[in-house]
Amino acid sequence: MAVFYLDDFKDNEIKQTIEIKEGELFHHLRNVLRIRGGETVKFFNNNSVFQTKIDIVTKERISCMIESVTPIKLPFPRIILVQSTIKKELIEVVLKLNVPFFVKSFIFFKATRSQFELNEKNILRFHKIALSIAEQSEVCYKPEIKYFKELENAIKEVKDSFVITLHPGVQESIGSFAREISNFSVVSLFTGPEGGFTENEIKVLKSYGAYFVSLKSGIFKSEFAGFVAAAILRELV
Repeated sequence: MAVFYLDDFKDNEIKQTIEIKEGELFHHLRNVLRIRGGETVKFFNNNSVFQTKIDIVTKERISCMIESVTPIKLPFPRIILVQSTIKKELIEVVLKLNVPFFVKSFIFFKATRSQFELNEKNILRFHKIALSIAEQSEVCYKPEIKYFKELENAIKEVKDSFVITLHPGVQESIGSFAREISNFSVVSLFTGPEGGFTENEIKVLKSYGAYFVSLKSGIFKSEFAGFVAAAILRELV
């Protein structure tokens, strides 16, 4: 069974039980999964995972007795995938690949060669999809999704992290910077659109101190490149 996100539940507000009333989670647990008393269900918020046993299920509420609480910790740097906008159905592919791989944050931006833009409705939908993936894959975090119309604004959002830009043809690989990466708690991976970054965009990225690397492979489609880079990064640190 999936691990379910407790929206607006803070650790200091949770005592011996978790009470769930109304809303999508209540409906899903009671009417879709049809949970019963005695079953074990896991929940998570932004800090902890709660293993519980269902105590009471009524038409108005579900009461869950807490059996254990485990702090959420990642044994490697937090990865932010900064992805140029692509077709909306391909953005879903990006989320399906990367959320189970503990890529916690996604920043989408409109590059010069991007043919697609996102709006607030799209972002809300992607938030919902990403959270569902996180619950089903049991990674126990709520993915963050942001969108910027300008590359420079996306860079400013991650300026305090170690910034890596995927760019075919350069000599350095991600492994070339393994020592430097180990000194950072957050690593940002920039991937361009089909056709790559323009010369002006490369200049902007360099002006903010981005490191350019090649995956030392054939050219991946934009929706897959970030996942491959994240996999390499995970093995290095």
